[in-house]
Order: sequence, then structure tokens, then C-alpha cells
Amino acid sequence: MVAMKNSQKILQSLLNYLGEIRIQFSWVSDDGMKDKAVTSFSLDLKTSPCILCGTFSDQTREIISIAHEAGHIITYQEMDREESRTYLCSTFAAHGIELNRISPAGQESMLTVEIKASVKGLDILDKIVLTNEELNLAKKSMSQWYSTYEKLCEKDMMTKVRETIMKHKDAAFLISQ
Repeated sequence: MVAMKNSQKILQSLLNYLGEIRIQFSWVSDDGMKDKAVTSFSLDLKTSPCILCGTFSDQTREIISIAHEAGHIITYQEMDREESRTYLCSTFAAHGIELNRISPAGQESMLTVEIKASVKGLDILDKIVLTNEELNLAKKSMSQWYSTYEKLCEKDMMTKVRETIMKHKDAAFLISQ
């Protein structure tokens, strides 16, 4: 992956912005979290989600990962109670028994949320003033990550989600060329 110039400054701007929009963030010193950022959700819908971030060997990937996870939180905060319940259940099931073993409706929910999280993550990166080259790097990375989810889903359902994505220009970048 090509490195972002001034990545330390970008990371600090990102973390400052997350503080401004009241997204909780915490560093984690767990070997299982190496090169990972995740969003910690609670089944208690009143508990705010938090981004947990391990140590990254690639700061560019770290920045993109944190922005994507912030996108998950923003997407979650915009959901109504029923949507958030479906999302949380699908997420826990997908991570517990694997995405390819959950229902097509659960797979569709997961893919849709991944799309929204990436779009909102890119919006965040744009707000902290990345260059066009850096934003394109983030788009490419998120697109590659999204394709790994698609490979685990039923083909008919994935095709349906792709058709929806292509109707929205701000999300169309996720479809690998």
C-alpha cells in the first residue's frame, strides 16, 4: 500500500475529528488486535459503540481502517431500533458462525452496512482534508475489503446489492472494476 504523506498528522486530525463528533476511541494492546481496528457494539442499545484499535505496522491502513469503523458508528447511530437490532444480530452471527452461513437477509444487511460505513468513512477522510490521491487510495482499499465480504455471500443476493450500489454514485466505487 502506498503511504499517505504526513500520516501522523492525518491520524491526529482524524482522532481529533472523532472527538468532535463524539465517537469513542480506544487503543488496545492485545496481540490479537495487531493491524486491526474494530467497532465494539453492545447488545444494550443505550450503550455507545467504541472503536478499538490495535497496533498497526502500516499507518495508512490504520487511518483508513479507523475512518471505516467510524463510518460503522455513524451508520448505526442513524438506524432506527429495528434496523439496529437486525444489524447487531447479523453482525454477531456473521462473526460467530461466518457470513456465508447466515441468511440471505442477514448477508444483505451486512453488505449494505459495509457500503454505508465505507462511504461515511470516506466523508470523514474528506472532511479532514486528504488529497485526491489519498482519498483514491482509501477508496481502493475499501473496495478491496468490501469484495472480501461479497465472496462469502450468496450470488443472487450479492447481485441484488450490487444493482442497488450502482444506482448511488457515492457508493459505486465499491464495485471492483
